Amino acid sequence: MHKKHILIFLLSISAVLVCGFSGIYHSAAESPGHSLLRYVSGQMVPFLCAIVLGTVLSVMILRCAGMTSNRNNLICCGLIIAAITPLSTPFWLIVLATTGGFIFSRMTFRAGGITHSLNAAVSARLIVFFFMLPHLVQGINLAGTDGWSGATPLQARKICQAIQHPCIAYPLSELFAGHWNGAPGEVPKTAIMVAAIVLLLSGLIRLSPMLWGMLGFCLVWCICKGGEADVLLQQLLMGSFIFALVFMLRNHFTGQLPVGYQCVHAFIYGALCVLFRIYGPFAEGTLLSLIAAQLMTGVLLVSHRRIMRISDP
Repeated sequence: MHKKHILIFLLSISAVLVCGFSGIYHSAAESPGHSLLRYVSGQMVPFLCAIVLGTVLSVMILRCAGMTSNRNNLICCGLIIAAITPLSTPFWLIVLATTGGFIFSRMTFRAGGITHSLNAAVSARLIVFFFMLPHLVQGINLAGTDGWSGATPLQARKICQAIQHPCIAYPLSELFAGHWNGAPGEVPKTAIMVAAIVLLLSGLIRLSPMLWGMLGFCLVWCICKGGEADVLLQQLLMGSFIFALVFMLRNHFTGQLPVGYQCVHAFIYGALCVLFRIYGPFAEGTLLSLIAAQLMTGVLLVSHRRIMRISDP
């Protein structure tokens, strides 16, 4: 990317992060003993320092192994890691996940003329996921644990479904404002949409994959649930689906794909997000959807090219 494009991306995701941190702060503003100074010094600063420390450690380890690191990639992926990692994640785990994410992202293989690898941010979040697995329905009595605390609208809905209790409807204004606990990137929907417009106008992302991702989400939701439009809109605004649609669908893997396959990848991602939410044991399915969509798209592309090679005279 050109320096101008990198700057636009950094400013866009930084604005989303600032709004996300602000939304999380306001969600706990009524808690006893809660103050801005305590929030910044006790949560935000250690959280960001852990990501910086993990990034530096990964650079040192890779350098010892004779590999170099791209500075722009480190900064961009580091900010995405900050956006998709829950603020409540322990310091040591953030350091471990960030370090491991950057190292694991260097593991690649080629198939079908495409270099396959996991993005550093996805790899880091996957490490956090394995260390902090949300509890299943059987452990719903463990209120307060990750995944069943009801801290986010998706978690609250999952709990209601598990105990067969009517789910409350969240006002759209509340969903756009995003005043709840969780990962900074899943909170500020208004900021994400503004950032999406900026990135589209600057040519950093394409509109067609985003539309196909939304189509996959809406189509599968209507098939599985047949719900009303307001319920569908609430689901679109909950969780980190939109953040990933804007900031995470364009990566080294999708950059090698033809435009048509980029749309296929986005459609699969949107469809899987719904399936994981409805039938999966966890409240959120964005991470698993990103990984599974990349795997399925890679298999489709390799199969398609082999079929075309066989059919050619």
